Amino acid sequence: MLLASVAWGQGARLAVHPLELPGLTPAQSEIVQAQFDVMLARTHELRLAGSSAVEDALRDPNAKGCDTRDDCLRFFALATDSLYAMYARLRPDPLGAQLVVNARVIRSDGAVVRNVTLAAALEDGSDRVEVSRQLLAKLLNALELDHLSPTLGLEPVATLPNAAPLFPVQAVQSSARHPAGFALLGVGGVALVAGCVVAGLAVSGRSRLSVDANGAVPANQAVRALGVAREGQTASVLIPLGAVVAVVGGALAWWPQ
Repeated sequence: MLLASVAWGQGARLAVHPLELPGLTPAQSEIVQAQFDVMLARTHELRLAGSSAVEDALRDPNAKGCDTRDDCLRFFALATDSLYAMYARLRPDPLGAQLVVNARVIRSDGAVVRNVTLAAALEDGSDRVEVSRQLLAKLLNALELDHLSPTLGLEPVATLPNAAPLFPVQAVQSSARHPAGFALLGVGGVALVAGCVVAGLAVSGRSRLSVDANGAVPANQAVRALGVAREGQTASVLIPLGAVVAVVGGALAWWPQ
């Protein structure tokens, strides 16, 4: 019985999913994971599930997809005889301008008791390992894992507000990001299609011009030649611009939170 294993005053038992670190090299990931493990181990009033129990639980198909599925974390908690389970992911944003970390803590009954997202700016020459360490420290401070109730039913179910900036650190407003991304994707798609249409018109118009050996056209075709040149210039702007806007919009729309 889970509750019978949690004695009063011992602190809550938490199963921690291995930190997801896309965008970091294997060497960087190993260092950041080790630093994160040390931070967790130093958290007062918190008991961590054993590594063997965590490894056994992760082999089960029900422990797949914890980045988006709360029931995955619920299973993870129950499978490790823990009252809570936590998943965290740290990654660069689509433009590479900042590191973003998101963490959720799910109680064994499926309730979401913590959900925090923070970001830290990445400047030229920034040490990603150090920025990651500071951001994870800020995350654990915001999660307040040492305040988790050691018994089921006493923990208030709420999303904690994001903490104050680091240097700077700011909350990521993903709810506004996705609609903006789809809007940019639409604008970019329209520009790309328009550019292709104009390019087609330019090619068609150019094929109807009578060009001599020197590349000149007769005077009676000068107006048409000018129009073809303008269509070509317009297409050369619309096509790359539309492609760039569409790519940025798609990244904002579908990049995971």
